[in-house]
Amino acid sequence: MTLVGRTVAALCFLMLSLPLATTASAGTAVFNSSVNGPNALTTAEVNAADGIGYGFVRREVVTIVTADLFATSPTDSLTIFQFRGQRGSGRAQITFGFMDTAGNILFQSATILTRATTGGNSVTINNAFQQGCAAFGGCNFFQITGARGYTLDAVAVNGTVLQVGATVAATPEPGSWAFLLLGFAFLAWRLKLRKQRLRLPGAAPARA
Repeated sequence: MTLVGRTVAALCFLMLSLPLATTASAGTAVFNSSVNGPNALTTAEVNAADGIGYGFVRREVVTIVTADLFATSPTDSLTIFQFRGQRGSGRAQITFGFMDTAGNILFQSATILTRATTGGNSVTINNAFQQGCAAFGGCNFFQITGARGYTLDAVAVNGTVLQVGATVAATPEPGSWAFLLLGFAFLAWRLKLRKQRLRLPGAAPARA
């Protein structure tokens, strides 16, 4: 095999290792907002049903993508803890659904209307599996379109509050770094071996 062929083979090996990189998140779900951007979220705002929440400044769409599927069986439930802030109506529209790894929405449920009260309340969805999640083995996101004054306190799946973190860039996991380093080592070894062969007396000239 020529040097070019060996180099191409090594680069292909490196490229095959890249899909192993996964998106890191601060918890079991990732938060994104159409208004303030992902960094506007304070983790403590939505990681406990404690009356400290994320307030919507105006009509805003918040999407929370879970790391694991929810509504994987008819008995699964999704609970959204919410309350109304000091100003605004506190109204919101809630949907849930399934999106692929590229962010394309393959299924989104009908809208559930809600109005948060001053004292705080919760919305529990018990039929997400029957309402479309079953076709995908479960759902992996829910979306809240809220008016000014709506405040998201926390979200729980089957009674367990999700730990939500802001969106971060994709970074390779340790296994991916290992494959990358192995690929570079393989390429360096092949180049070194070629140089050693060229130094041998009577060695055939290298082909392009």
